[in-house]
Amino acid sequence: KLGQRCKAILDYERAKRLMPRDKDIRRNLRFAISLNEDKQFAPFSSILNSLITINELIFLSFLFSCFFSAAAVVYILFDNAKIKKIPRRAMSVLGGTLLLCLIILILSVHTSSIPRAIVLIPEIVTKSAPDEGSAVLFSLHEGTMVEIKEMQGKWVKISLPDGTEGWAVSNAIGRI
Repeated sequence: KLGQRCKAILDYERAKRLMPRDKDIRRNLRFAISLNEDKQFAPFSSILNSLITINELIFLSFLFSCFFSAAAVVYILFDNAKIKKIPRRAMSVLGGTLLLCLIILILSVHTSSIPRAIVLIPEIVTKSAPDEGSAVLFSLHEGTMVEIKEMQGKWVKISLPDGTEGWAVSNAIGRI
């Protein structure tokens, strides 16, 4: 409403990290992004974290490992072949589920650790090197999300989802 769309996108992205499934935050963020001049797709981590959070994955992994351990204890303690079938099957299912939870947890932690930022000024020009005299590669408009690859003095190397990279002045972006 105040005409500060890029600041709103930055604040909504930060709020989404704290409350990833909040409908109001997601709705307002989608609306603000829809007004962007540069169209982008949501990063994988954003999609993944809207389904399940890292804390929930840690809890589920702990829970499945407890159940797996209990089934293993039952399997070891009983000698009857008929009784051993149940914990053996349970261990198979629980082990597979635990492995899946751990893989998703590793992916979530990895993708959430990638530093991202939002372009805060109407247009930034990216350069081929961290130098005012270097060649211009492309320009980005306010509200565009970028990944931060490297920082060097007042310059930051940014990357787009398609892999395009360039250097921009660091005060032109706001880190999420």
